[in-house]
Amino acid sequence: MSSEPVLLEAFGDKGFFRTAFSYSLDEIKDWMKARYTVQGGKQTDVQKLLQNVYERFWTLIIPQGKNFLAPPPKSHFFREDDPDWEKQGRDPKVASAFNLNSWKDLTFQGVLEEAITVAWWNPYDLLGLFLSILGPAKAEADKDNYFIHLTAVYAQWCTRIGGKRVPPGNVGVGDTPGAYQVTWKRQNGEIYFCLGSSLAGDAFNEIETGQWKKRVRRARFDLFRTSLRMQLLKESDFESTPKQLEMSTKEGATFEGQMYGNCAETYPFIFSILSAKDGNGSIYGLSLKPGFIKRGTAPVYKPEKISDFIRAPCANCSSLIKASGMSETNFATPPPKQPKPPAERTKATISNPPDGWTADPDELDQDYYWGSGVDGDGDGLVAAKKVGLSNPIGQMIVDRYTGGDKYIFTANGTQDKAYIWNMITHDICEFTKPKSLTDVVAQMTTVEGKKSLEMELLHDVA
Repeated sequence: MSSEPVLLEAFGDKGFFRTAFSYSLDEIKDWMKARYTVQGGKQTDVQKLLQNVYERFWTLIIPQGKNFLAPPPKSHFFREDDPDWEKQGRDPKVASAFNLNSWKDLTFQGVLEEAITVAWWNPYDLLGLFLSILGPAKAEADKDNYFIHLTAVYAQWCTRIGGKRVPPGNVGVGDTPGAYQVTWKRQNGEIYFCLGSSLAGDAFNEIETGQWKKRVRRARFDLFRTSLRMQLLKESDFESTPKQLEMSTKEGATFEGQMYGNCAETYPFIFSILSAKDGNGSIYGLSLKPGFIKRGTAPVYKPEKISDFIRAPCANCSSLIKASGMSETNFATPPPKQPKPPAERTKATISNPPDGWTADPDELDQDYYWGSGVDGDGDGLVAAKKVGLSNPIGQMIVDRYTGGDKYIFTANGTQDKAYIWNMITHDICEFTKPKSLTDVVAQMTTVEGKKSLEMELLHDVA
């Protein structure tokens, strides 16, 4: 049984993690403004920076952020109309409705040798920056008493400022991030940190906005590649990501492994990785998957449960950790697996998943990913509907120990066809060789089977 953990104070508040987790949107905004507001005196440079971050942040959030509302359709990305959209007849195969705007006047140092200025265009990232500027953490802060809880509050707040599943009345657009990450490093007796999330904040409907999703993905990759203090990526790496499985689509693009720069390590690594490998061995980190997030009006934080949602570094993150001289042992992994009673094990359709996958009901979390309720549809259900699939049922998921970021499911009341959902990019592919769930799983459990799986990327129909 989990014991009640000890939580450090944060930002001068002994009970911050428990109370802040339940903040409403208005309480979050008030708390943020109070960090830089000065009564009867001059702002410090840090307070001025916090205000600059906030003034950009609020334009992209619900309900009335000017850059959230316009240009239509709504989006949590800073954007402008692309004139070529009309010139090319709004052809979704070749054109994008928007160009991506950015702010490049926000300077932050993190654990780098010196402060740098990079591009910002999304409120989830700006919220992570705001909280990171408020560091450093106290010298006794560690994963269990501080950083896992800070990441949980950050993730919970992200669901309050945007996305389609915010509390009723103030609906944003798109999915909220599929992963949340923090990195930290001790310097001169203090601990500096940086928070970030995977790419999210738009419905990315191909019919309405064309190649907008690809444009955003490319921009975030370019930001990551050019902002790192150490050269770890080439321009061509956008199309060649690490693969957790040898699967390819008919279009020739690798499905497994999201593009670099699209997962939660993007901004944390930018502000953590030093130019020389020997300076990176003392960087620590952790990542959370979102199943713990509560969408009620006053959710209660359960700190003793949060470690169940740690996810190991994904393939992208692992490759960057190794290449930069960081130590993978410094990045949190989920607690040891606990054996399930026979009654629990028999609930799953797939009794013997391939290595790295699981059909554990707790990890499948059908209600969260595939359910529909008063707080909106699950992310998997939304992704399935966009490509014309109905009644999706989760069958097995990449386990937390392998990154927890892919999900195989069936739909339309049959297991004759199987699909795979990338939980970070929200792409869905249909298995084309073999096709059925039984045959796909059987193929994946053979030594060479993974290499012969074929898929087709599905496109939006609604």
